[in-house]
Amino acid sequence: MTIGCELGRGNDCNHGRGHGREIGRNGTPEFFSHDLMTMDTTVFAELKFWLLVLFSLVVPFAIYAVLLRKRTISRAAVLCFGLALVAIAGIDVYLLRSLQAFTRHSAATGGDGIFNSEISLALYIFPILFGGIGVNVVSHILISHLLAAERKFDREHHGDRDSNM
Repeated sequence: MTIGCELGRGNDCNHGRGHGREIGRNGTPEFFSHDLMTMDTTVFAELKFWLLVLFSLVVPFAIYAVLLRKRTISRAAVLCFGLALVAIAGIDVYLLRSLQAFTRHSAATGGDGIFNSEISLALYIFPILFGGIGVNVVSHILISHLLAAERKFDREHHGDRDSNM
């Protein structure tokens, strides 16, 4: 049986945090949380935050370093790197939205507000950048493949006509 919110709002607990007091077996109130978040949890202690850092900074720049360091690289490898950048952009957007939802329902303060303010839009620059570069790399590979296929077709089918003239 719930007897109200620990924030003192009575039985109409609508602060969005899912916290309340429940009468235990021995008749004393027991604190609980429907969404299993504690009052002192911060977003910076979450695994999703560190995954965001990993997928927003470490992995993409490691990919760029590999691409810039190689003297020769196959089209298949470049295509895989381009698709990886697009996937990283999707993972970043998922993690950003997940962290935003976490901070919206958490009572933690401090730097968590960055995910729920207008500044949070700036955090989407990395996924936009990586997704754009990834799509550009993939389209470059596809266009160069199509151009080579066109040249091969022209040589095979139109090369005979030119020699007959």
